[in-house]
Amino acid sequence: MPEALEFLRRLVETNSYTGNGDGVNRVGAITAEMFAPLGFTTEHVASTNPVWGDHLILSRPGGGADAIAMVSHLDTVFPPEEEVQNRFHWQREGNRIYGPGTHDIKGGTVMMWLVLMALREHAPDLFERVNWKLFWNSSEETLSHDFGVVCLERIESNTRAALVFEAEGRRERLEAGRGPERAGDLASAGQREGRARRGQTPAWSQRDRSNGPLDSASRGPDRLCATHHLQPRLCFGWRRSESRAA
Repeated sequence: MPEALEFLRRLVETNSYTGNGDGVNRVGAITAEMFAPLGFTTEHVASTNPVWGDHLILSRPGGGADAIAMVSHLDTVFPPEEEVQNRFHWQREGNRIYGPGTHDIKGGTVMMWLVLMALREHAPDLFERVNWKLFWNSSEETLSHDFGVVCLERIESNTRAALVFEAEGRRERLEAGRGPERAGDLASAGQREGRARRGQTPAWSQRDRSNGPLDSASRGPDRLCATHHLQPRLCFGWRRSESRAA
């Protein structure tokens, strides 16, 4: 976990506002660096808009016939000046972490890395058998369309699932008005609640009650095991209730 938190800190401290193409590419470089020891090779695909950064694709061939795709994105909605104005930066408070992208979606990228690290350790046969293809959109916050084409050109017919690592807030919290629906609402939500010194939203945390990346994506390994008909004992027991345990 310390290595994962350091990975997350590096991502969060690198501004990757969609319009900051250089920052988006730096986040892509950090991401590729972290996944390289797992055996992934890197491909960069230029966005159709030259202002935006490059889409990132990481690939790792397996020994079996089946493939799994995983999807995240590199950009956030916060321009550098807004981060400074709202004092919105990496900050740990107890068992939670605040900062741009902790929830959407840099925490999801780190969860993707943790899932693959855990599979390599606890289900190595599965990890080696699957053909892995990982995709990061450089401009998701603008709802760009070219990333879909990039994925469709590279996701082959043997792909059993495409797992998206974007977190969503708990429905009951949103309906009760107790949490912003997406990262773009953070600043206004913080001001409404008298926390203008920083836009706050819970980062992924073992005690976080929101459906953050750890809570949602931790079910991914069990689903992979079920897809490939593995015994439950190989799926290392990550369950929703356990991910929230103290």
